[in-house]
Amino acid sequence: MARLAPYLNEAGRYLPSGGAILDTEVVATPRNFERARVLGLPLPEDFDKALVEELEPARDSQAIVAVTDHDATLIRRAGYGHVRVLGHALRPRSVTQDLADRKNFLIVGAIHDRDSPNYDALHWLVHDVLPHLDALLPPDVAITVAGFVAKDVDMSIFGHASRIRYVGPQHDLTALYDTHRVFVAPTRFAGGLPFKVHEAAANGLPIVTTELIARQVGWRDEEALLAASSDDPEGFARQMALLYCDELLWDRVKTNALIAVTRDADPGVFRERLDDILKASVVS
Repeated sequence: MARLAPYLNEAGRYLPSGGAILDTEVVATPRNFERARVLGLPLPEDFDKALVEELEPARDSQAIVAVTDHDATLIRRAGYGHVRVLGHALRPRSVTQDLADRKNFLIVGAIHDRDSPNYDALHWLVHDVLPHLDALLPPDVAITVAGFVAKDVDMSIFGHASRIRYVGPQHDLTALYDTHRVFVAPTRFAGGLPFKVHEAAANGLPIVTTELIARQVGWRDEEALLAASSDDPEGFARQMALLYCDELLWDRVKTNALIAVTRDADPGVFRERLDDILKASVVS
């Protein structure tokens, strides 16, 4: 929006009088503060000041769309009243494979640079979590990592981790969802709404994640997922092993996650909310 604003102002006479609608993928200020905390870096400036500065380009928008109620609250905190919430739209698949038909963990996420949440998540998993997991699961249980990796990102520092198996970017993740046993999202800092967690649940794969991601999707620990603090790598490893080995727990968490994603990412509700946003802009 900051880059577009000058052009929108020049073309103002051709645009609706109410101004543009800003669709935010994420409010980044909380993510930046959490990144500084977990990495032991100096904290950024005052939170509210940073929040106001981040959202300053939205000042001429007629409405702002957030992906979660939490982000909507932050946007209002920065002084904006016309905020709407629009999350994801997904249709769950019918999946029949039982725990016994599956093996290994799955991680999905693009790594564009070393500062990305996905790079940090993998680094934390390999260097902090896996030493504890090695005492809980046999060595033939692997962790498949799928997703784009930028050419200038050095992944060799993970080469010592015998459990890690890289498969790169995938045109279709269906085969991976259908053959792996547990989805892992070891994210320590992020913002917005984690689509990959919704997608894994919609494909019948139960999830172990951090408390941060559990709060973002709004699902309770031991119901629709298993969660552990990103300050507790041993606890995260225990949750991974527990969900991997306990068939009754695996089936319950998978079922509850399907129920949760069906409710939270209902395409019909998504369409209604989007229609309401667009109709409101026409009226204004």
